[in-house]
Amino acid sequence: MLLDEAGHNIEQLKTQLEIWFNSTMERVSGWYKRKTQAVQLALALLIVVLGNVDSIRIVRSLSGVNSPLRDSIKDEAHSLV
Repeated sequence: MLLDEAGHNIEQLKTQLEIWFNSTMERVSGWYKRKTQAVQLALALLIVVLGNVDSIRIVRSLSGVNSPLRDSIKDEAHSLV
């Protein structure tokens, strides 16, 4: 079909193929982005709900000046290095 539209001109065919490919890839990229964002959101919600994750409580427990939790995590990290 593209060859007929190009009038059997190879350069015109290459240009039309490039346009067709680019437009198809733009549509596929948009579809992929929407689908992956939906999957990531679902996984994040699942992890938060099942893990009972409270990021505010985690930050508060780690940000204290003399936080024993922070100190124990830091010591464990140093032992792994």
